[in-house]
Amino acid sequence: MKLIANRHLTYGTRRLIPGDAFEAPDREARVLIAVNKAAPAGAGAQKRSGRASAPADDLAALRKKYQEVSGKRPFNGWDAETLRSKIVEEKDAN
Repeated sequence: MKLIANRHLTYGTRRLIPGDAFEAPDREARVLIAVNKAAPAGAGAQKRSGRASAPADDLAALRKKYQEVSGKRPFNGWDAETLRSKIVEEKDAN
């Protein structure tokens, strides 16, 4: 069954953040939904997830921009908002 994570959780070998999509067997999916760690994927599932995650394309573009501006690789744990602020800081510093 396709699910969307509602909270930070580790499922299988993946670390998921709210809004990430993943698949689970029906039995496990029912449990994850019951404890409010996930919601069924489908129409409007992103609205239920609690927060809209940045698209992967946007995050990749921001990481590339940060590397161009600073000359360093960005930390993979930074979200889009943090990357934007770091890019502004680097531009101001130069």
